[in-house]
Amino acid sequence: MFSTKKNKINFLDIPEDERLEFHWSLNEAKKDKFIKLIEEYNVEINSITDEDERDNFLISAVSDCLREFKGSNNQLEIVSYLIEQGMVLKINWKL
Repeated sequence: MFSTKKNKINFLDIPEDERLEFHWSLNEAKKDKFIKLIEEYNVEINSITDEDERDNFLISAVSDCLREFKGSNNQLEIVSYLIEQGMVLKINWKL
């Protein structure tokens, strides 16, 4: 029996102009658009989203969200979605 499941792709393997759609959906807490993009591109949820900063989707969802969308239901639902999808939570405390 063969698996019909497609392999997940690394976010940075998506063309840059298309990656911007992901970033804007997180910046504006557009939950439905973000989830659609993740599923459409079959992106690995734990992908690094910025080579320079070593960010991931969770960091972007929390820290890059525009002020008017911070704390919104959509922002919280994006965070919840990421965790439910297996986002690896690594916390490095720097004091």
